[in-house]
Amino acid sequence: MKRFVIRNYGLSRQIPYKDQQVFIANDRAIETDDEELVAVLRKHENLHVTDRGSELASSLLVVDKPEKSEESGEIAYKDMLMSDLQVIAKSREVKTSGLNKVELIQALEDYDTADEQVPEEVAV
Repeated sequence: MKRFVIRNYGLSRQIPYKDQQVFIANDRAIETDDEELVAVLRKHENLHVTDRGSELASSLLVVDKPEKSEESGEIAYKDMLMSDLQVIAKSREVKTSGLNKVELIQALEDYDTADEQVPEEVAV
């Protein structure tokens, strides 16, 4: 598992990098450990970079959830911008097409609730 995940939310593109072309298809992701490449890709619109950190766990990619409010323990989706909500939804493979902000928040909350109800696998 690589440190960085770069997801393309725009058109398919080829980006020049060190005498080669890096191809990223529409709504696809690539993984890399190359920090220089990540610095180049961060400058492009519609590319979202997720840094898994230098200490990698052998788990599936999980996009960081928004911080929970201290008093209620709930995720404050209502305080987020629509574009941020869409990035979170796409990373969780939640359909966003045709949803307004209220509907998108409800879809994310439904996803969070379903995620909490899935029992964890126990290693034998």
